[in-house]
Amino acid sequence: MGQLLFIAEALAAALLLTAVLVACISRIRRRLVRGVLLALLAIAAVLPWAGSTTLLWLAVYAALLAYAPKAIVLTAATAGMAVGLALLYRRGLRRAGEGLPRGRGAYWPLGRLTLAFLAAAGIALMTFWNLDLAVRQQLASMRAEAGAMAASVAPPQVPDSQNAALLYQQAADAIDSDRTGDQGSQDNVSLWLQPTSGAFDPKNEEMLAFLDRHRAVVQLLHRAGEMPFCNFGHPYTNLELIELPELARARARTLAKLLCLSARVNADSGRMVEAVKDVNATFAMASHAAGEPFVISTFVGIMIYSLAMDTLEGILAGASPSAEALDLLRMNEQVSFVRYVARSLTMEEAYGLSWFTAVDGTGGLSERLGGASKLVDSPAYRVFFLADDMSCYRKWMREHQQIILRPYYQSLNEWKRIGSDFGGVLTQVLLPGLSAIGEQAAVADAKYRACVLGVAAYRYRLKHGAWPEALDKLVPELLVAVPLDPFTGKPMIYGTDKAGRRVIYSVGRDLVDDGGAPWDWQDRKGDIGFHLGK
Repeated sequence: MGQLLFIAEALAAALLLTAVLVACISRIRRRLVRGVLLALLAIAAVLPWAGSTTLLWLAVYAALLAYAPKAIVLTAATAGMAVGLALLYRRGLRRAGEGLPRGRGAYWPLGRLTLAFLAAAGIALMTFWNLDLAVRQQLASMRAEAGAMAASVAPPQVPDSQNAALLYQQAADAIDSDRTGDQGSQDNVSLWLQPTSGAFDPKNEEMLAFLDRHRAVVQLLHRAGEMPFCNFGHPYTNLELIELPELARARARTLAKLLCLSARVNADSGRMVEAVKDVNATFAMASHAAGEPFVISTFVGIMIYSLAMDTLEGILAGASPSAEALDLLRMNEQVSFVRYVARSLTMEEAYGLSWFTAVDGTGGLSERLGGASKLVDSPAYRVFFLADDMSCYRKWMREHQQIILRPYYQSLNEWKRIGSDFGGVLTQVLLPGLSAIGEQAAVADAKYRACVLGVAAYRYRLKHGAWPEALDKLVPELLVAVPLDPFTGKPMIYGTDKAGRRVIYSVGRDLVDDGGAPWDWQDRKGDIGFHLGK
């Protein structure tokens, strides 16, 4: 209501100013000069309104749908300005009478019109100031709400003796300390772990030398994996100060790959128990990373989990694991990446709200947005667009939070729809990266469930001397139930791939049973599975 009042007052002030200028121009005796100035005045009077309206409709056309109501109101105001201008010109330029060469506008009371304009402009400015003040007060309240929301999902404070974060920091510092002289070896970790040509080479001298140099780092990561908690001490209630989480940085991937590399070498050397310990430490790092309530941390955790599962698949298929090694393996059957994502979305919403609350100039928005901050840091954005933009952002975030908790096979169509259009400027900046979050969480859950079933199948073979004939043979001896495929809602599939290997798999992203064939990013088809050994 206040915004409509301001627009009405601004329109009245603009028309009064136009009347003052018409009165002044009408007093000019030269008709040509008077005509040119009146034409320029008409353009200058309507152009700001028409230009602003056009920009708003272009924004709406570009999917900034939160601005549609404002575009409609401004269209009406522009039409009102055009009608008012036409009436002023009609009355002001009409002949004042016989023998009088100038129009009636030349005889309008210029002083009264000027005072009326100044009064209308003053009232409009006062209304705008009050609106801006009210928005600033709402932002202060919203800042407190965002801080409370972040604190609700923050990890608990723990004593240093139980905090894995300190050990991860030491391990990362140890890796960084020789980064200059060891950069080539670190860049080769991925190639050693997953060679693009040929099989894994456990005798690679450069790789073995790299592992030997970082044996102390591996031991640190093992100790960190034994810790029950991980808290890097971020100021969760002061979101503007939070930087990229430590376990979300690139060196976390290097540490995880180091553990997986150690596991592969130990397994190929017959040290299966040591290899399983390396895998356990990798799973623990993944859990600690995903446990940090940030979306980026969750996906780094998913990436580390994937590394651990690929490594486990490789070492179990390459050797006959003993009962001791399998009993040592720590895999939580109740891991849910959907739950990890749902928790991180709460922090994401809180962090996003901190962007909105920063438009009053107190939150360093210019550092976050660069040049684009000039648009959203302006009083006009705060008064007219911030509320709609923030409302749209919260609506989309709540939809993400509600949909992520539903089984993926039931919410697939909703994931395709969500994010198809965004609200305002900040909403468009903050949300697009979340459009695939549901599918990625489902892929991670599918892969983990296949891995859990695969490990249970190895345990079954150790006990019974043969692979299970069907997955339900694992229940209830080894599993409470056969996990469901997130993409279909049906039990995971147990079969044989084209190479004759037993495989437990989900149909995956394409929702087509490809017989356990690995996912092919180029063709965008394939399944998500865990291959068993001979």
